[in-house]
Parts: sequence; C-alpha cells; structure tokens
Amino acid sequence: MKKNIEKNRFQLYPFILLLIPIIFFIAIRVRPLLFQNLSYTYDQGRDFLKVAEMISNKKPVFIGPTTGINGLFHGAWWYYILTIPYLLFGGLPIGFYWFNFILQLSCLVLFLFFTKTYFGILNALIFGFLIAVSPYFTFTSLFVGNNIMVLPAMLGFLITIFFISENKKIKQPFILSLLSGISLGLISEFELSFGLFLIPSFILGIVLFPHLRKFYFHIKNAFYFIGGLFIIFLPRLLFEMKNGFLQTKTLISFLFKPTIDDTSSYINMVKERFGMFKYFYESLFANNFFTILFTLLAICSIIFYLLNKKRSFLSFLSFAVYIIFMLFLFSTFYKGFFWANYFEGIQYLFIFILLIVFSTKVHLPLVTNIDKYIRFAILSTLLVFTLIHISTTIKKTPKKEGLAVISEVVNYINSRERNLDNYCVRIYTPPTIPYTYNYLFLANKDQTGGNLPQSEWVNGTCWFIMETDPFKFRLQEWQKTNRPKKKAIIEVKQISDVTIERYTIE
Repeated sequence: MKKNIEKNRFQLYPFILLLIPIIFFIAIRVRPLLFQNLSYTYDQGRDFLKVAEMISNKKPVFIGPTTGINGLFHGAWWYYILTIPYLLFGGLPIGFYWFNFILQLSCLVLFLFFTKTYFGILNALIFGFLIAVSPYFTFTSLFVGNNIMVLPAMLGFLITIFFISENKKIKQPFILSLLSGISLGLISEFELSFGLFLIPSFILGIVLFPHLRKFYFHIKNAFYFIGGLFIIFLPRLLFEMKNGFLQTKTLISFLFKPTIDDTSSYINMVKERFGMFKYFYESLFANNFFTILFTLLAICSIIFYLLNKKRSFLSFLSFAVYIIFMLFLFSTFYKGFFWANYFEGIQYLFIFILLIVFSTKVHLPLVTNIDKYIRFAILSTLLVFTLIHISTTIKKTPKKEGLAVISEVVNYINSRERNLDNYCVRIYTPPTIPYTYNYLFLANKDQTGGNLPQSEWVNGTCWFIMETDPFKFRLQEWQKTNRPKKKAIIEVKQISDVTIERYTIE
C-alpha cells in the first residue's frame, strides 16, 4: 500500500512541475487584463461591431475582414469564433481579450503535455518557460485579431503532422487526416496570406516526403483531408458562388498581373525576407542573452544530432525545416511590403525544430548525461529570469492606454449624460471611422439601456470626443467643420490623450 502511494506521488511530480510555467504565463499577462491596458484599435472595433450585427440580425456572414489586397478577404471563421466570447461575456469588450488569453493558455497546456510525453519533462519545462516569457507569445495572448487565431491552428497542425510523420499508433488514422485538413484550412482562413504560401508547400511536401505520401495517398485518408479543407472553406465557397467568384478572379489576376510596383532586385528581396525570418526567430526570446544562448546550444545540438546514428523524430524535423525553407522561398517572389503577420504563428515551427535538436542525447568520453546538466542550467536561468521579470512588472505602475482609456471616456459621458435615450456625440479619431467608440457605446447600451448617441445636436447640446493626432492640421480641420461658431463650453475633461468637451448652442 505504501509503495503504491509513493509510486502515485512520483507519477504526479512531473504534472505538478508543469504547473509552474502555466502559473508564470498567467502572472505575466493577468495584470494588463485586469487593468484593461490592451490594444484596442480600428480593426478590433470593426470586428466586434460585425459580430454584434451578425448576432442581432441572426444572419451568418460568409466572409471575414479585408486583407492587404483589394478584393481579397480573410475567412468568416474569425467572426464565428468571436461569437463565443460575445455571448459568454454579454458583449463586454474585455470578454474578447479574456477569451483569447484562455485559448492561448490552453495552447500552452496542450504543448506542455505533448512535449512532456514525447520529449521529456526537462524539455517541456524549458520550452514552457520560453513561451511564458516570450515577448511574441505575450503579445499574441493579449491582442485580439484574426491573425492571432493562427497560433492554435498552427499548433494543432504541427502536432497532427508529428503523429503522421512519426507513425504514432492511432486506432483511427483518418481522424488525423481530417484534423490536418481542418487545421490547415483554419490557418488559411485566419490569415489568408499564410494559407496562400503554406497550402502549396504542404501539398508539394506530400509528394516529396515518403511518410506523408504513404499516408495521404491512401484513398480514405485523402478523402478526409480534403473533407476537412472543404468544411473550413465552405463559407468562402458560398460567398464566391453568390458573388460570381469575385475573389477567385481577383486572386488569379493578382498572381499573373500584380498591381504592386516594386523594382527591388531579387537579391534585395532575399535579404529583406532573411531579415524578417531572423525577426521571427528572435521574437521567441525575451532578450539578446537568451537569443545567443539558445542559438549556440542549437548549433551544438545540431552537430551532435547529425553525428548521432539514431536521430529521433527525423521525419518530422525534415518536414518542419522543409516548410520553413519553402515559405522563405515563396515569399521572395512576392514583390511588395511583406507584413510580419502574413506568417503569423511561424514561431511554432522554430520551437518544434529547437525542441527536436535539444532533445538529442550527448555522450562524451569523460562526462555522462551532459545534455541533462545543460538542460538543468538553461531551466534554472529561465526560472530566475522569469521571477525577476514578474517582480519588475509588478513594481511598475501600469500606464493607462488602449481599451482602458476608451472605456473610461465612454463611461464618463454615459455617467454625465442625463438623457441616454436621446443625446449627441461627435468623435474624432485619426482612422476617421470611430469603430472603437461605436462598439463601446453599443456595449454600454446593451448593459444599461438607452439608445446609441447620434451625431446631430440634441436640444442644442453635443459631446465632443477628440483623440490626439500627430498630423495636427487634420484635427484642426475637423474642429472647424464640427464645432459651432457660437459656442458655450459646459465642461472639459482630459482622459489620457483624449479630450472630452460638451457644448451648448444658445
């Protein structure tokens, strides 16, 4: 009996240890969420309004937000995902951020248990801490946007391909085919640019890699893979059928006759893309010290990996390296500015490559298990740095910005306005269309009642919201057009960089 208790305790220790990076992940990110110091811009306001409209009208949409190319759109799945936090949190804007945070936290939990199972507890802890303190993964867990949803889809895609590549025993392999199709489709729908590069790379990879060819050339597996893609692309297909295949024509036209006029040489394009991929890699690490440390250890690990007769997970490693190479190669043929979010989530590819080479066992004549000592040293360094980082963050006074500022502005007006059924608000924001404020007024209306403000004066009174603009002449022109010539200012309020004024025309 005593032996069984000791055995159960021993089995629980790894899972207790895995809680540490999870706790640190939460500790680093929870403060901005509690204070609502989160990025809240034109795109978020626009998307939140679209979801509210979709739910209010009880009419699903078949296409998502615009992309950088006129006539092409991201998928509607982004809006479908947003309906979950909208309904759960009653439309409160902070609910969208909490939902994304929980989703990214779930990705960490999945990653930790996957890594612990196939790469050991030490590697799971090292890369768990790496994700917990990574600036990139911190940002993506506190930002809301269609491109951020690529991360869970990418993680699911890579784990699925890992099982296929390494011939892990699955009773129903067609499920992996279905999941790989769904996850690949979601990557494309959440960030169309990524899909345009990744899908052809993957299909070519199926032909080139024997383990993938053997799996996907099986009729049943191929059927479910295509079925997964079809499920995800169905809303887009319905949109295309309804609109005369508008996007298809636009895409074909763009591929053969790009509207981007870029005279850069191919060599310059290669250099530019190399710099971007270097940024993707470096964004994993909290500072230059960890970038250099992990890079040097990765180089050493690769050497030992190549010298090792038994190379673990070689099939999947070859696939991951191939995908990065193909994404880089295809990107060099795209003439024009290449936004980093076009390859959102590519950082997971780098993590999986590092994970595999770091798991290499090193045997030296005089020292045994040196690889374990190195991992302990890395883990200890990461642990100390994380504790210092959390301590420093707690001591800092949070700066009010983003959602916190706009929420305070809207709450101030709603608390001061006596007639919420009929009142006037005029808004100036540098992006012109004040989606951010419009959504918050809508959310407040749903919570407290009343009506949305109108832009026409009510009983000679109107509120003015004016954000600062680096191009001051634009704000001045707007003020000339919107402010009354004869005015009486009832009150003025400054909230961060936003000015609130209330006027009454006599």
